[in-house]
Amino acid sequence: MRHYAESKPLVRHWLPVAQRELGPQEGLTLEMTTIFAITFYNDPQSSRADLLEAESLLQDSLPMALRTFGRAHPSARIIIQRLEDLRRKINKLDEGALSYGRDLFVKFLAFFGPMHKHTVTAAANIVPALVLVSTRVSGADKRRLVDDAKKIALAQVRAARGVDDATGKKFARKYAWALSNDAPPVDAASVDALHRVMREELEQIKTGIARCDAGLSPY
Repeated sequence: MRHYAESKPLVRHWLPVAQRELGPQEGLTLEMTTIFAITFYNDPQSSRADLLEAESLLQDSLPMALRTFGRAHPSARIIIQRLEDLRRKINKLDEGALSYGRDLFVKFLAFFGPMHKHTVTAAANIVPALVLVSTRVSGADKRRLVDDAKKIALAQVRAARGVDDATGKKFARKYAWALSNDAPPVDAASVDALHRVMREELEQIKTGIARCDAGLSPY
């Protein structure tokens, strides 16, 4: 049985000690960094923030491992492999979260309309989440995610302007970057919120979507 709850605090405690006392390029420190990443990768309860922390540590350690051991050494190869594994897992989590976030927004939009509080909340989560995930990709994928975010933001602004002037101005301020075609802001909290919803309230979301499909209230 894997005791991740017990091992994670130990790794968090001893890794900084090894970095301070032995140095970040020491073989034992690099091995502990790999253990840190493996522990968080294997733990199903690790948050996106945990995985990003592990990814950042491995990314910083890789050049040192290559200098210390060389690319062919098993320790360097393990870091390279674990870094790839972490990135795949983070991307898979992001894809799942965006899928659920989009589903919620579309269902709430169809059932409640654009200015209902549930639809507004769903848009407030999915728009910055799309932007944040776009920072991890490039080319056509990046443009597609940012364009999706701008499309939802602009639709919300247009709907708000149809309600009253004060609401329209509020939404115009919120999504000013989309109106002016500026670079959108990055908000890590939004995608983490989507991951928490997906992990902690998965069954509730599935039930809500099924009820919407049946023409009922999601709650």
